[in-house]
Amino acid sequence: MHRHGLPFVASTYRGRREESDRRHGQHDWEESLDRIYRVLSSGDTGSGLAEMDRLLAADDHRLESYELLFERVREWQLADVTMALGEAFVERLVDAGRVHRALEVTEICLRRDPRFRPSADAVDAVVAHAREVGHESTAAMLGAPADGA
Repeated sequence: MHRHGLPFVASTYRGRREESDRRHGQHDWEESLDRIYRVLSSGDTGSGLAEMDRLLAADDHRLESYELLFERVREWQLADVTMALGEAFVERLVDAGRVHRALEVTEICLRRDPRFRPSADAVDAVVAHAREVGHESTAAMLGAPADGA
């Protein structure tokens, strides 16, 4: 009987441990975001961006981390920081083949600041996808001539 119960107990323990680790990591993440916000709010953009990069690097620059950070930064109403993170996020999305999400992030950034531009490496992919899905105004905002022009 114990023999059959052990895998269940072990998997239950493992599941609880993973949940605890996830909650602990989330707590660390929130503390880091609070610290970054304080630095950025004080006007030290360079240090705040460096902290953001360290946070992303500590999480192996996973797209999920960029997504969480981008959504949080948008809430902070710090346009220059949103644009800097948006540029890096769009490039990562394009590199990962998630061009539609890259287009969405680009459009979010363009609404905040029409001067936003993805990196040179990503802009062609975003413009091509924008045209493919009928977002000609986005393609035009990024400086691409209209088809047939």
